[in-house]
Amino acid sequence: MHYCFNLKAAALLSITATLALGCGSSDPAPDLNVVSALSVKERRSIEITGSVSDRNSFTLEWTQTSGPVLELSSTSVINPTLTAPSVDSDQTAVLQVTATNTKGKTSSATVTVSIVNNTAPEISADFAPIPEKLQASLQATITDDGTVSSIAWEQIAGPAVELEGTTTEVITFTAPAVTELTQLTFRITATDDDNESSQVTAHVDVEPNLLAFTISGKVVGLGFAESQVTASVNGVDYTSQADEAGAFELEVLVDDDLLNSVAVVTALGENERLSYKAFVSGFRLEEVVVAQLQTASLGNTAPQPITLTVSPVSTALYSLIVAENNGVIPAALEQLVFVEKSIDPQALIEAAAIAKILTENPDIELPEGINSISELLANTASYNQLLEEVNTNNPGLVAESILSISEDAELIEPIEVVSLSPIYFQTMSAATGFVPRSGERWQFNSDGTGNRATAFQNATFNWSLVNGDVVVNYTELLKSTAFPAPRVGLAGLTQSDIDKLTDSNIFQIEVTYTTTESRLTRLIGGALIDTFRVRDKTTAQMVPILTPQGTVDPVGELQELTTTRNLRKAISEAATPFSNQLVVGTWSLLNYYAEPFFNGPLKGFYLDRMTFNADGSGLGLDTEFTFEWSIESTVLTINFADGSKLEKQILDQSNNDFSVFTSAFGTDGKLIGSRAEYGFKIDEATSIADGSFVNPVGKYWQTTVNQWTPPNWQDGKLAFCTGNDAKDGACQNGVNYFGWQFNAGADGFNVASFDGIPPNFSPSFSDSLHKLSWSISSGKLSFEFLDCDDDDTAACRIREWRLLKTENGILGRRFYVGERQYWRFSADEEFKVQIGLRINIYEELAYEYWNPMESQSVSSRGLNSGLRALSRRILFDNQTQTTAF
Repeated sequence: MHYCFNLKAAALLSITATLALGCGSSDPAPDLNVVSALSVKERRSIEITGSVSDRNSFTLEWTQTSGPVLELSSTSVINPTLTAPSVDSDQTAVLQVTATNTKGKTSSATVTVSIVNNTAPEISADFAPIPEKLQASLQATITDDGTVSSIAWEQIAGPAVELEGTTTEVITFTAPAVTELTQLTFRITATDDDNESSQVTAHVDVEPNLLAFTISGKVVGLGFAESQVTASVNGVDYTSQADEAGAFELEVLVDDDLLNSVAVVTALGENERLSYKAFVSGFRLEEVVVAQLQTASLGNTAPQPITLTVSPVSTALYSLIVAENNGVIPAALEQLVFVEKSIDPQALIEAAAIAKILTENPDIELPEGINSISELLANTASYNQLLEEVNTNNPGLVAESILSISEDAELIEPIEVVSLSPIYFQTMSAATGFVPRSGERWQFNSDGTGNRATAFQNATFNWSLVNGDVVVNYTELLKSTAFPAPRVGLAGLTQSDIDKLTDSNIFQIEVTYTTTESRLTRLIGGALIDTFRVRDKTTAQMVPILTPQGTVDPVGELQELTTTRNLRKAISEAATPFSNQLVVGTWSLLNYYAEPFFNGPLKGFYLDRMTFNADGSGLGLDTEFTFEWSIESTVLTINFADGSKLEKQILDQSNNDFSVFTSAFGTDGKLIGSRAEYGFKIDEATSIADGSFVNPVGKYWQTTVNQWTPPNWQDGKLAFCTGNDAKDGACQNGVNYFGWQFNAGADGFNVASFDGIPPNFSPSFSDSLHKLSWSISSGKLSFEFLDCDDDDTAACRIREWRLLKTENGILGRRFYVGERQYWRFSADEEFKVQIGLRINIYEELAYEYWNPMESQSVSSRGLNSGLRALSRRILFDNQTQTTAF
């Protein structure tokens, strides 16, 4: 024990003294306690815990003895805050604290600081494939040694999708529509509470929805037993083998977004020559399958059935379509139906006959360079060559084969109730750059009734299926009137009858044709068109004529008129349908009204400029008829004040021109007649008054509205002879050469006379009756001819044009005009309508066009790159007839 005493003496020789007895050597050091070790993450702060005490005053001092430099909030307090530095790996640092009291006594302690390196977030993102077009969720797993402060998803590759939840671990989106396995790529970024980030690139595969279809049927033809059958669908081939009878079955897969694909089925027979083809024109689904498509993937759906006959007829249709499409197989239904409408039905049945003949007659050699039947039919030049050879060597063989095909149920596609379209539109094929015109409308009701509407009447009928044919018996007879020249046999005329007519200077007779029955045999069904052989049983009866030698009243003639017809069972998918937005404006369309002809008013289909207002009202500018209009299911309905109406549907389209099928209904609601004609929006800014109709020297306006069918075009050029029927230096059935020349001096010429046909053509202007003078009044061009028999200074013929629009045509500038012609017999009579108001199309053409040139420029107005390079040879007119009574 130590004691410390202080002895004082108030006065001891005036000296004050302090005695310390043993105090310095026994004073203790400060009592110091601190944590010996601690752990802290880099860039984090932590308070050092500890305590110190001493009876004396003391000081503290912190120092670092090793390791990365630490930051202390104070070096002189017992509990400073420590901040760790950034490190690349775990590190250790040592701190020492020393407490020193006023007696010089010290105590020290060390603190070992473990500096923990921060670890960036870990991201795991592995995804299973997802189905197309459905809602998808992708979840990433993200972990961190601290906390995750933010997440970000970003799509960096693949079809763009709209992401939701991009700041969470789970994103959702609608998978894109794909036609093959398609990868989506995402970048996922995660940032932790130390602001360190990790990033991964993740992928997910989107699987296409492949639907199974079973194509089954039969290959019909000699030499095709056990043939190899291949279906090519979107670049994938599926192959099977037919049995001894030619029956085959193939299962193919088609993406649900490519159901409008066109597949080609090829059958290879016992040798290279035997090759048959057939189109599968689109893949259709049952309604229940369509409904399922809205909610789920259909990978396990039962295959949808497709029945197909591969035959000479299907091969002919395939080959003609490929040839018409410039040698290219249409890839999609839209292109197929565009080309299909241009196929001449008679050319189709003749090509099928050639295919059958070559199959059954292996001794008939193929032209040089042609290896198979399908290749031959697609090569127009080689086909024309062989057709001529076959017809020359055996003139009746093609006709016999056509008849054989139409009577062979295996070669054709018999109609069933489910495959008979309730409505067919019958129009002729259109050449490239034109749209179909004229035609009929057939309606087959489910109760066995129906009607056949032409331009001037509607015939009702009862129908039934007999051995795969549609048999039509008319309850309201189908009648038409013609005024032909008399000939022996026509309507039962005898030579004696004709002599009586000739002696009376009668060179034209009136014949009424009455159709009592029609039989429709379907040859083949296409995507847009069913091709039928139509046999009409018709009586031809002449209206009796009283002559000085007696009444000519022949017994009549019974005809069976057979034609091959294309009946449209659907609207072309290449055409724009009527819509409210499309319709508003002024159109050139058919209306049904009366024109004042010589023999009195005659109702029919005539042109009317029809203005459609946005509020559903409208006005016929030429008729002054007011109307209300509406559109339902792409059908434009025009209701007139008297209760009559028109229904219009767009059948087809070529650029801004539409083939509009019009059905007219009377005030009683009954169908009156139907007809297809050009329809288009009028260019209200154009006017004939600008003088653009005046021709430069050497050119004239060639009519082309009646040249809209393929036979009028040869090698990409307008044929001089109608139907390209030149023979022995003359045209057999008229000429296409017709039009008008307008000179700047207000005169001109009706272009119709000529000397010689190409290649020796030259125009003739010697006929004074063809000279014209023109003037412009009230927005119309009027041109008249001084051709009255009683006054050669007076006009008895006047034609009027109203310009509707102008475009680039096939031959040159194209004018679309509303046209009407007036006529009178003598100068003192009033003019009457001779040609009712109609649409006409003229193109400016040089006279020199008709004689052969090294090159002729033509422009294309269709989907194809140009006009056909070569016209297909057709042996027979598209009709045959027999006579009786």
